[in-house]
Amino acid sequence: MTLLELNTCEGDPPFVWLHGFTHTAQSGYEFQSSLRTTRTVCPLDLPGHGSRADHTSTLANFADEIALSAGQRRIDLGGYSLGGRVALHVAARHPSRLRRLVVVSATAGIVNADDRQRRRDDDERLAQRCESEPIEAFLRDWLAHPLFQSLPHDEAEIATRSRNSQGLAHSLRTMGTGTQEPLDDALRRCTAPALIVVGERDEKFRREAQRLLTSLPNSRLAVVAGAGHAVHLEQPERTASLIRDFLAEGDQNDEDRPDTPLQ
Repeated sequence: MTLLELNTCEGDPPFVWLHGFTHTAQSGYEFQSSLRTTRTVCPLDLPGHGSRADHTSTLANFADEIALSAGQRRIDLGGYSLGGRVALHVAARHPSRLRRLVVVSATAGIVNADDRQRRRDDDERLAQRCESEPIEAFLRDWLAHPLFQSLPHDEAEIATRSRNSQGLAHSLRTMGTGTQEPLDDALRRCTAPALIVVGERDEKFRREAQRLLTSLPNSRLAVVAGAGHAVHLEQPERTASLIRDFLAEGDQNDEDRPDTPLQ
């Protein structure tokens, strides 16, 4: 029996949503609520988070689990940051499983091997802090990161964050950006239409978005004005609207739903 049971999700196809680091399937409640006005949304807890706090995996292995659990259905798949990197692994490893792909504030991977090692070292230090500090202090420090300087304070949103220290530490060690080999070449095999979403103020990930545009052959870019890294939390209605419109194009496009079965 597979860990994930996406083949039981309603919707034709469902929109599977993958959250970011420290988030859970309940995070981004305004964003998800806006999506649900027209879509069936199936949010999943990632390994180390929420209901899967005790589950350890790698980016590649969890991508394989998602593809296997989808059964014979094509899915619309989206993810933010960590979740976006998982979604990119599905696109790279199982492109035939996707009808449409949405990537929010994510990277195809660090190209330079020395830079990847430095990122692994940084994530290990962060994992050790997560294990040694009270979880509320860790989350407070995490949200004080410059990436989130434009994120509005929302107690209800903060309450949805994962609070399992060991799970978050494992996530950093096994699914952190430093563990990810660059996906640029592999992503060229994914011909599913892709929407890349990034905040106007997120300079680093605007560069990463441009890089993804060159790797995903059927992709487009949406830059959300006035938003930073957590674009779907800062501008939930605007971000959801962009995604709803993009997925609706697939509903009207027969080429997104070929008659031939998956192999």
